[in-house]
Amino acid sequence: MSSNAPSDPSPPDRAAPAPRAGIALVAVVAAAIALHAREAWRYRALFLGNAVDDAYISFRYLEHLATGHGLVYNPGERVEGYSNLLWILLLLPPRLAGADVVLASQLLGVACGAAAIALAVHAARRLLGVRSLAGAAFVALLPATSGYFAAWSIAGLETSLHALLLVAAWWRTHEETRDPRRRPLSALLFAALAMTRPEGLVIALAAAAYRAALSREAGRWLARPEARRFLVTLVAVVAVYELLRVAYYGPHLFPNSVRAKVSAGHASIVRGLAYVHEHFAAPYLLLCAPLALLGRARQRPALATAAALVGGQVLLVVAVGGDWSYGRFFAPILPLGAAALAGAAAELADGAPALRERATRIGAALAAAVYLLFAWYTTGPLGEARFFGEFAGYDAERLRIGRWLRENAPSDAKIAVYAAGQIPWASGLYAHDMLGLNDAHIAAIEPTSMGHGVAGHEKSDPDYTLRVIRPDIIVDGHLVPGMREHPELAARYEQLPGFRYNAILVTEAYARRLRPAIPATP
Repeated sequence: MSSNAPSDPSPPDRAAPAPRAGIALVAVVAAAIALHAREAWRYRALFLGNAVDDAYISFRYLEHLATGHGLVYNPGERVEGYSNLLWILLLLPPRLAGADVVLASQLLGVACGAAAIALAVHAARRLLGVRSLAGAAFVALLPATSGYFAAWSIAGLETSLHALLLVAAWWRTHEETRDPRRRPLSALLFAALAMTRPEGLVIALAAAAYRAALSREAGRWLARPEARRFLVTLVAVVAVYELLRVAYYGPHLFPNSVRAKVSAGHASIVRGLAYVHEHFAAPYLLLCAPLALLGRARQRPALATAAALVGGQVLLVVAVGGDWSYGRFFAPILPLGAAALAGAAAELADGAPALRERATRIGAALAAAVYLLFAWYTTGPLGEARFFGEFAGYDAERLRIGRWLRENAPSDAKIAVYAAGQIPWASGLYAHDMLGLNDAHIAAIEPTSMGHGVAGHEKSDPDYTLRVIRPDIIVDGHLVPGMREHPELAARYEQLPGFRYNAILVTEAYARRLRPAIPATP
């Protein structure tokens, strides 16, 4: 029996590298990884050693898990306000060992970024025919010089883990289609993607459909045993994960944090398009060029799937309405996108001997160098460096506020926060998330203004916050629409002085207790 879809062929004329070429390749990859680590640590210094606020939401769930309260934001309240379970679980061992969880997350992020760069180079050479040292250098340097990739590797979130798993799952699935005797490790990698980011589940389902299509014979799907092993493994792991989510948090399709941020609608899509145009088009739209070769998917399936994964991620960013950051959603596709672009260039060169002439190759190398410099400047000095620099003071003060509340506020105090990570994590107090990432009531609201505000910051209910939650302390409540005008705010709260970036409102009783202990502004 023969398959309607061919197995993934080896790249044409791929010869084993000479020893000197192998040493040069290792040196290039090592230099790129060193550059990535240096850039990431530069962003860490720019952010005063801290992670971004969203990372501390995960750290709060991690802290409660490590101390026996379970995967919860507030003890006793089961709300799935995170969407990166695998990242939290990977940080559990260092937390249990007493390590600094912030530093551990940053070191793990840089390590995942380095591994993604190295694996992208390996996969580009093995699957996509990128044989030249210049091509491998491009694959390694595009993410290594990216401000997006460096900043979000050090931000304390799962971004670079997502990048690594995306490359690894894509690479492994094509290795398995080339050699059906291999174990279906790719199924576990796609399942890990589903446990790392919400879009990982979409990618896993697409991978299942792809492997089923590859094994279709005589009109019968999943005709090959290796495809059945892959599907059974993937479905079993993902099903167990989804059942555990439902059993622990109750019936729901998406994490509460996703429901609070995302809403389908024309306005969100328009905002998503504007976001992609502003933050992706200039530096990285070229990474979508391999989509033009999808017509050759049967001849070069690895290149086609890499291009589809990159393009699909960009379309998904449009669909969810973008993000509040510059490049958090684009960073994970950079290693795979670089490999796909280099593979497309190698494909064109193989089909046009004139493109392999020395003068053409030198010109292409110079153009690539200029492009990398432009992408670095756009995503770094004009992008994440400015973004991180603007928010460094805000975030550092929030951590000081959290520590101050831990030392001076009663242990039963309730705080309401606009930024739900740093202050709740550092204070250890009961926290109400006014944007609903960790509050099921607010996440379920569907305001008519969705798609017109800042992505991820559009849902709120000041009446619910002030009359039902009745917090003792409110941080940055003025940023919540309708909060300033609510009569309950003026009747019960007064603002504490002495804070440069964050406005703190407290009840009269808490004002008497906290005012004498206000920390000095550094």
